[in-house]
Amino acid sequence: MYVPFFAKAQTFSWSGYSPIIATHIDTVFIPVSGLPTVLNTSFGVSKVCFDISHSDKTNLTVLLVSPGGNSVILVEGQGSPGNNFSGTCVGMDGVPFQSVVPPFSGTFLPTGNLSNFNSGIDPNGTWMLLTSDNVNPDTGSVRFASITFSNDPPQGNGLGGNNLGPQGPFIKPGLVCPGGASGCDLLPDMTASAFDIQTSFQETPGVLRISNSTPNIGYGPLEIFGIDSCFCNGVPSPCNQTCTNGVQLQHIIRQRVYRKIPGTDTLGFYDRDAGRMTYHPEHGHLHVDHWADFTLRSATSDPDPRNWPIVGTSVKQSYCLINLRTCPGSPGYCVDNNGNNISTFPNYGFGYYSGCGMNQGIYPGYFDVYSTGLNEPILLDNVCNGTYYVVSITDPNNIFLESDETNNWAVVPVTLTRQQSNPTITSSSPYLCPNGGNIVLTASTASSYLWSTGETTQSITVSDTGSYTVNIPCGTSQPFPVTYLPQGAAPALSIAITNGSLPACPGSKITFKATPVNGGTTPAYQWKVDDVNMGSSSDTFTLTASTNGQVVSCTYFQYQLLCQLAAPG
Repeated sequence: MYVPFFAKAQTFSWSGYSPIIATHIDTVFIPVSGLPTVLNTSFGVSKVCFDISHSDKTNLTVLLVSPGGNSVILVEGQGSPGNNFSGTCVGMDGVPFQSVVPPFSGTFLPTGNLSNFNSGIDPNGTWMLLTSDNVNPDTGSVRFASITFSNDPPQGNGLGGNNLGPQGPFIKPGLVCPGGASGCDLLPDMTASAFDIQTSFQETPGVLRISNSTPNIGYGPLEIFGIDSCFCNGVPSPCNQTCTNGVQLQHIIRQRVYRKIPGTDTLGFYDRDAGRMTYHPEHGHLHVDHWADFTLRSATSDPDPRNWPIVGTSVKQSYCLINLRTCPGSPGYCVDNNGNNISTFPNYGFGYYSGCGMNQGIYPGYFDVYSTGLNEPILLDNVCNGTYYVVSITDPNNIFLESDETNNWAVVPVTLTRQQSNPTITSSSPYLCPNGGNIVLTASTASSYLWSTGETTQSITVSDTGSYTVNIPCGTSQPFPVTYLPQGAAPALSIAITNGSLPACPGSKITFKATPVNGGTTPAYQWKVDDVNMGSSSDTFTLTASTNGQVVSCTYFQYQLLCQLAAPG
């Protein structure tokens, strides 16, 4: 197509003062005239520049709209509080905002694809630079804005932007908009499936595994693609190489949003920045980081379960965005905001890209699933048996644009039965001797202990009668009574020599046998030689005599019977 010489490069600008007011959309108008009536890759928009001051640009969105209504997001959530855009330009030959430290001066890659304007539209007329901020009490102003048109507008460079994503044309008859509108952005609406968690969770001691599904109940697909811009630990890096020292390669991705244009079946579209995602060069695919977050929580009076105290957590999940199952074919997985099952979708199956590659997506009426074997488990460290709640949140950081950002979570009650329970107490003996002595009380295994005596070890030694309890994180034991042994209530102990004789020569072996009197029974005996515990719990004990006399004792219910071995004659 012939382009006149005067069209080699022309800039149209505005200057003045336009305040940016929180929760409002503020507009700067830039008239353009005298240009060729068609923009394309031979002549088109090459650069947009602006000076903007703002108290917190992480909440700021800047959008450029053509006279015919095409739009591209120039800036969304870039920078940090108090850092102004001064002498800032965006163009497809720029570098990523993420590669430098604000304030931003120079040419950067826009959040959207500036080349989308160079697709046959007429540039003559009034362009609009829209600024918006949805957070009070942010303030700011626009002081300057310009649009530059030139021959051979840049399409990208080696650091980012030369992959412009799928270009279409995208033709789809029969699509509808919410509320019957004639035109709209066909946005996804990503949710979390409570039904999947209810029917698939698996509990083992210390671990809870769940399956996690992310249905799209909106009017458009959630589609992403990676541009040619990658980083290793924040430093620009080739996208076809792995990082060193175990660092994950990060790939900048964009979300594709399709737009239904009234009176035509050809869809418009725009692309928006969707952050950095983990990229595996060896596999050639992206993982959408922080796509799902699920935790185990204890309920409180707060009506929002996302604020409840966390008792167990999993690492945030990274997914490929892929159509794995359909909502109509999986009743219960896809529900509306009132919990009603959805089986019909106005734009069911609409989308162009899905799968685990560089272009991914989930269509309306479809959902992705990560089964229990693919998700990282929720670790239940020192968690007690009882009823808790799994809270699953899809896109917890709201990286992606959706029609409803408030319904992307689900809460599911889960009763744990294989974790810690209230402690129990066992004793070395149920009685204390009337003439003194002590016994050892031992609590069942737990992470920590607090006895009614104030001691914090698993076992304690007591010498007084009374009622003893122990508290662990899961609760308090039943009281354990300690009393004196009534006279005659326990069998006495007799010891007989079943092998060998006294006096004994050094080196000879003598076997002793302990027998409860009056038919008593015993779980264990404790043999000692010269008051040294021999570690034997049997009712028999064999001793090798030494050159000196030895004292052998056997303890049973704190009663001792001593046998004196005579020294050799």
